[in-house]
Amino acid sequence: MADLLEPVMARHRLVVDPRLIREDARLATSGDENQRFHSWGFQMARLTRERDCLRHDDALDALAQAVGWWIHHMAVDVDKAASQRLDEEREKAVQDFLAKVRTGKALILNSNRGGRPSRRPNLLNLLR
Repeated sequence: MADLLEPVMARHRLVVDPRLIREDARLATSGDENQRFHSWGFQMARLTRERDCLRHDDALDALAQAVGWWIHHMAVDVDKAASQRLDEEREKAVQDFLAKVRTGKALILNSNRGGRPSRRPNLLNLLR
């Protein structure tokens, strides 16, 4: 459980509804000693990597299963996805620019030092 929950919690990716926290705290402090051991807050606060560190781990086991389900169904490498999106945006920008060049809607400056237009062809002029 700790191996599954720790990376999610370390990256602050676990979202818990405040109503669940309030209800869990109310049940844990209701006076029933056994109820406290089944509280997910109680279990979360006492979770370690040691085997059998909790008397009851039912709440954390359910949470770990839910987290595992989401990890499996949302398996995306964040760095890879960001790089891929950047590549797509660059490719689109190049294609948009080339389309403007082909239709003559792009402003192409190709002048020499004297301010006169150069008669030497450049790549952009060849694409027209």
